[in-house]
Amino acid sequence: MGGEAQELVAAWGIIEECCGLDAPALIARLNPGAGEQELQAAEEQLGVKLPPSYRKLLTLRNGAVARVDSNMLDDAGLFGSEHHPGRRLLALGEVLKSVPDLMNWVAEEKRGQEVRIPISSLQDGWGFFLIVNEGGERPYGSVWFWDHFECEKVADSIESSVVATAQLLK
Repeated sequence: MGGEAQELVAAWGIIEECCGLDAPALIARLNPGAGEQELQAAEEQLGVKLPPSYRKLLTLRNGAVARVDSNMLDDAGLFGSEHHPGRRLLALGEVLKSVPDLMNWVAEEKRGQEVRIPISSLQDGWGFFLIVNEGGERPYGSVWFWDHFECEKVADSIESSVVATAQLLK
């Protein structure tokens, strides 16, 4: 396991440990990790290679189960920013279900050739997305918040977002 992957794994461990102490119900909603076959099938369906740090995160935890009482969920603030607190990490199956709608939106709005996938969502479709191709307007692997009007860069990568969250929790 490379140095970047080790840092991500260690940071995720800190997040789970801290949340386990303060919010055990949140930890109980986390799914087990995705397997390599599931990741490869998703990449085939999307037609892109998922960024390495996102793949690694999905092997640790494949999203979280939504609370029955709410569409909004603050699962460790993973993909948050100062103005937009983090929300529930989407499972890979949820990501794949939403991609056709996202691709249609990009085509309709002529927003360019970048491929975005949702990774964490808020009510009414607002949420965090990941850039999963190169050559677009935004850098490959970067994390952004979208509110239907504008995009705000949240992190250079999933890894940097997870590591920053873990540092805040220490």
